[in-house]
Amino acid sequence: MKKNTNKPANRKKLEANWYDKVVKECYTPIFETMMFRFAGIRARKVEFLQGTKIQTTLEREPDFIAKIFTDEFPEGKIVIFEFETRFSKKQVYRMVEQFGIASRKWELPVRQFVIYIGDGKPVFQTELKMPWAFYSFEVHFLSEIPCEQFLESEFAEEVIFAVLADFGDRTAEQVIALILQRLLFLKGKTAETLRFLTRLKIISQLRNLHAETFKLSTDMYTYDIEKDPVYVQGIEKGVEQSIERMLARGYEESIIADVLGVTIQFVQQVKLKMGKKRHRI
Repeated sequence: MKKNTNKPANRKKLEANWYDKVVKECYTPIFETMMFRFAGIRARKVEFLQGTKIQTTLEREPDFIAKIFTDEFPEGKIVIFEFETRFSKKQVYRMVEQFGIASRKWELPVRQFVIYIGDGKPVFQTELKMPWAFYSFEVHFLSEIPCEQFLESEFAEEVIFAVLADFGDRTAEQVIALILQRLLFLKGKTAETLRFLTRLKIISQLRNLHAETFKLSTDMYTYDIEKDPVYVQGIEKGVEQSIERMLARGYEESIIADVLGVTIQFVQQVKLKMGKKRHRI
């Protein structure tokens, strides 16, 4: 098998895919909450258009796209949310292309939002001004939203995003501890809580807080569920499947271990199992 030699590019792409996966897993079930949190929009009715690909030169599915009905737009309008971890100078051109195609496809008003979850506050070009036309989209920075808004949420899916919000006078350790306490309050000591912890560990890397998150969560959640055979079997199977897929795509063992939060030795064990399976076949 030919190895992937473009390590930095592959790593960035892999990490972006993981962040994208966490965002979609968390906010798809609570889309209306997300819509109000980031855009202040309340809808009477929402029709999801997920799975819709915007046909451009590079076909791409928006992170979130829906047709919503409000008092202002009783016939409906299209809202599109894109979550970004990095700044791109070409963002405005991709957004205007998306706007034009979505407008043509549904023949409804289209409103677009970029939610920046990366670090810092880069300056996005959000407008295109020409003598004969004008276009704009909205950018919201998750780092500017007070972490209390997420910590007070009734949805565990949203609570974990406090780690990317504005900490105010709190330290990172204090915010992470509050997230863990809130998850425990909402979900109890269950396997579901552990799944949210996994997601929290992934997105905490966007603020270089993976070590703090790992330590605090390990200290707080070392309890009986880790001895539950159903939990252990499910978690190990899921991690092994992820490792197998990444190995098959040529990712380096060290990158896989770092992204999934496992040891290189564990990755090597899975790789050895894969070899034995092929040998039996």
